[in-house]
Formats: sequence, C-alpha cells, structure tokens
Amino acid sequence: MLVGFILFSFCIYANMAIINADASYYMGVSRLISEGLVPFSDFALGYSPLSFYLMCIPFNIWGYSYTCAISVLLLIHIANAFFVYRILYVNSFSQMVSMLGGLFYLYYVSLFSGYGYVLEPFVLLFGLIAIYLVQSHSLYSLFLSGFFCSCSLFCKQYGLGFLALVFLYVLLDNQFPNKKERLTVSILGFFIGLLLGVILLMLQGIHISLLLSSLQGSDYQREGVLGMIVALCHVFIRISPLFISLWIPLLYWNDFKADKFWVISLIGVVGFLLPLYVRPYLHYVILSLPFMIFFIFRSIRAIKTFRLKLFVFLFLIVSSIITVISMAQFDVNLILGNNRSYQRLISEKIATFIPKEEKDVYISFHALYTTVLNSYTPPLLTEYGMSNGFVTMPRDVLKLLQNSQYAIISMEEYDGNNQNCSPKVKSYLQSNFRLVSTIENDDIKDILLYKRTKEVHN
Repeated sequence: MLVGFILFSFCIYANMAIINADASYYMGVSRLISEGLVPFSDFALGYSPLSFYLMCIPFNIWGYSYTCAISVLLLIHIANAFFVYRILYVNSFSQMVSMLGGLFYLYYVSLFSGYGYVLEPFVLLFGLIAIYLVQSHSLYSLFLSGFFCSCSLFCKQYGLGFLALVFLYVLLDNQFPNKKERLTVSILGFFIGLLLGVILLMLQGIHISLLLSSLQGSDYQREGVLGMIVALCHVFIRISPLFISLWIPLLYWNDFKADKFWVISLIGVVGFLLPLYVRPYLHYVILSLPFMIFFIFRSIRAIKTFRLKLFVFLFLIVSSIITVISMAQFDVNLILGNNRSYQRLISEKIATFIPKEEKDVYISFHALYTTVLNSYTPPLLTEYGMSNGFVTMPRDVLKLLQNSQYAIISMEEYDGNNQNCSPKVKSYLQSNFRLVSTIENDDIKDILLYKRTKEVHN
C-alpha cells in the first residue's frame, strides 16, 4: 500500500512539476543525440554522456516530453531507495530499519532538487550498485563493482568517487583474504568499463583528446570556500533532524566502536560534499545523502536502550515530515512542485511567433523551459552546445545573438542588473532585431520575443 501511494504521488508530480532550468540542457542533449548528432563533435558537452544516451531510449519509445523524463527519474530514485535499503540490510540492520532508510532517501532527496531533472540520480544508481556488490566478497561481484563505478563516472565526473569507496571497503574489510588480488579485480572491472565506453564513443567519431578536454569542467567558475560554507548552511538546515538526532548516540560514544561501514559512510558524506566548493548547487548533495543516512543509522546503533532508540527514530520521522513541509513553502520544486500549465501556456503563445523546432533561437535563462516544450535549438552548437541560457559573459551572449534568428528574453533579465543583458547586448538587440511580441502572464515576468531584421553576422 505504501509503495502504491508513493507511485501515485510520483505520477501526480510527473504531470504537474515545473520544468527546472537544467532539464532544458539535459533533455536538449538527448534530443540532439536522437537526431543523430554526436556529442563533443557535433555539439559541445561538458558532462559525461552515458545518462543522455540512456534517456534516448524512453524518449524514442514514449516520446520527447518532460513527463516522460521526470517519470524515468522518479523510477531511478525508487531504485536508489531500494539499494539504500539493501545496503543497510546486508550490514545487519533489521528489515524495518533498512526500509526506513530507503524511505528517508525518497523523502529527503526532495529537499535538494532531486525530483527535478538532474544527473545525480543516474550517478548514484550505478554507484550504489557498486557499493552493494562489493559487500558480497566474490571476485565476480568485485569485477562488476568496478565496472559499475565506470558507469557512474560516465554519467558524471563525480562518479569517480565511488571507485575510491570500493577500494576503501576492500582495504578495511577483514573478510577479504587477498586484498591485492581483490583490488586488482575491481580495477580490472573499472578499466574494462572505461575502455568499452571510450571505444564506443570513438566509433562515433569522437577523438579522445576532444573528449578529455570537454570533461575538464573548465566552464565552471569556482565559488570557493565562502560559497561552499553558504551551501553547507543550507544543507544543515534542510537535514537538521538527522544532525539533531546524531547528538543522542554521541552520548554513548564510550560504548561506540567505529567499523568499516561507519568509516566509509563518513568518508562518503565528506567526499561527496566537496563538489560544493566548485559550485554551491544543492542537487550535488544528492550523492552524499545515502551516506548521511548510513552514517546516522550506524551511529544510532550505539544506543543500548531500546526505548531511547525507538524515541530517536520517532523523532527522526516526525521532525523530517515537519522539515520537508516547512521547506516546501520556500521551494516550488518540492513534493508536488508548481503546476507547469503556465509554462505550456506561455510556450504555446510563443510558438505562434516562433515556430516549434526552430533552429538558431537564443533563449535567456528564465525562459529555458521553451527549449523543452517547443524543441528549440540554440545557435553555435559546436561551441556552446545547449548551454546558451547558462552563458553569463556579455561577449558570449553577444556572439550567440550575432548567430541567432530569434531571441526569447525574460523581462526579469532585460530590466534587471543582469550581465547577460548588458548595454552592449541591448544595443545589438535594438539595432539588429525587431520586438515582435511581449508575452504577458500573471504568474511570471513578461517574455520578450525578438526576430532578426538584418543579416546574421559571420
């Protein structure tokens, strides 16, 4: 009954959730691949490509839509919750406690944009499979564990961290008699998966040097320590019940004995929070969330009194419900999200002036959902790919506009002190484009539609 309720809630969410900005990029990449274009060669891509290829399968079967995309993501979250449950269970937690861990994952992931279209659930799925397999101690499972680590890496660069956790597990587990042999098998599985992926990409005409240079993440400007501290403060607020409950088992620290599961969980938490140093995006926290749950649950095990242990779990459940409901007031993407009917309405109005599937359309950040709903393609794919709405340097915005036939710009960006719409950019718009319409809506800022009047600059 509980599973049925979760699936029913997810179905409502899949049809109502607002289209997050990242979805325009990720879905656009899968659409380009489905049309026969090759990443890193025909269009720029700064991510590992496996998740985009995987999403081509449901898009080709059920059609290119956000409902299809988010439904697949929700199923992946359910799979992730299942492996959280299985990992807890094989580490001697009861079935009920293990199931609670899986439900906590489904619950808390909503606080970190997890139910929007992000890449972290793909990375986490293959990573959790690798962590689960390494605990069976067989050589075959160790080989597969290394192989799935390579799959995680091919979904996003941060997936490499799971290989480090697999190595650490082998080194700390005394049940592995020949650690050198076991590590070799894991490394072999990883490199075979890595080699297979590179060969498949090269068969499509992708040069290995182009692939490596594209995956360096040079476009990401580091926010530094201050940005990381601010992001961590948001993290602590959102998962405060977990951290509050941690203080109770700390009172029993003298009776606590750290084991490999506790150590690996702690390293997983810290290690997967490090990407916040690069960019303070909350969806990065999704990778560390299962390890937070493992760490807290293992710490609670130090409590000897059953009543106190029950009290801690009840506190976790009640306080978690209160936290998620409270945070939902500040984040429209939580739980049921915001109704995306107004995004459809705006996109249909825009389509009367800019036909669907039009190419060379510059779209500013706050209107990126039109990329998904109207299947627009931005200019200069080989140089910028699908990232035109995320470009922030005025010279890059100007270059994109110089190669565009249409421009869709949010009034919020045009009127504000946004560097995307610098005086030079506005001057170019006024000189080379004609304002064809202003789409008004009560729910969001107006959208300005421009059509080129002069020849495209080469």
